[in-house]
Amino acid sequence: MSEAERQAQARRERAARTLRENLQRRKQQGRARRAGDADEAVGLPAVGSDVPVDELTGPGDAKAEE
Repeated sequence: MSEAERQAQARRERAARTLRENLQRRKQQGRARRAGDADEAVGLPAVGSDVPVDELTGPGDAKAEE
C-alpha cells in the first residue's frame, strides 16, 4: 500500500469516526428531547447570567424591542 493510499484510508477512518460520533450525539439529543431532559452541552459554554440582555440581542431583534 502506498503512502497516498494509507493517507486516504486514514482520512476515511477519521471521517467515519466523526460521523459515528455525530450520529451518537444527535441520537442522545433526540432521546433527551423526548424525555424532556436538557441537552448535554458539548463545545462552547453557554452565555452566563452576568451578560446583560442588551448585549445578547442585536438591533431589530424582536426580543430587544419588547
